Amino acid sequence: MRKLSITTFLLAAFSFALLPTIASATSTPPFAYSPPTISGIAQSGQTLQVASDGLWTESALSYGYNWRDCDAALTACTDIAGATNTNSVVLSDADIGSVVIVVVTDYGISGPGTAHSAPTAVVIAASPTPTPGPKPPGAGIPANTSLPTISGKAKSKSQLTAKTGRWINGPTSYKYQWKSCTSQNKNCKAILGATKNKLMLSKKYVGHRLVVTVTAVNTSGKASATSKASSVIR
Repeated sequence: MRKLSITTFLLAAFSFALLPTIASATSTPPFAYSPPTISGIAQSGQTLQVASDGLWTESALSYGYNWRDCDAALTACTDIAGATNTNSVVLSDADIGSVVIVVVTDYGISGPGTAHSAPTAVVIAASPTPTPGPKPPGAGIPANTSLPTISGKAKSKSQLTAKTGRWINGPTSYKYQWKSCTSQNKNCKAILGATKNKLMLSKKYVGHRLVVTVTAVNTSGKASATSKASSVIR
């Protein structure tokens, strides 16, 4: 049997020692066996985020990101301005009509590897701000459309009755205030305690005219209207 020379033996050992270095130099960059994913709504003004960097054959020392607008077939893509090295992007009107992907770069020991997400839905325009419509019946404070009225004989010991008149915006209650005025319907003053819809006349009102102020109330507020004056009380 032929013996190996010392030189041959040393060469063989040296070559064996180099194998890991050669293997390392020829190793493949990392690749994603599960692609990155995106979360968010594909609409102008909305924010998209990287939900997952993906699963890679080699743990990354760091990740890089690049957001892109593409056609539906992903055959024509352009970078979204300012959307590099960030894991989120705010969509604008410039993205409308495109689908969006994010390209993730895994910077591993073996070198960088890239993978892109599945595309989003087609980016749509932002929802328009709704225009306020007309207020429904009952909205807003009450408004008078026909003045309150007074009925009954303008005579001492008789009773006057106030009617509310007509109102819009759905009053839920009414308040009354009777007032005593001069015979020329001037200098009207509130009558103490006269806050119901009926008023019994006494001698002190003789020679005066009376009016009634009705206040309509609802959840939005209140408003008042005053009747025409009665005849001079006899």
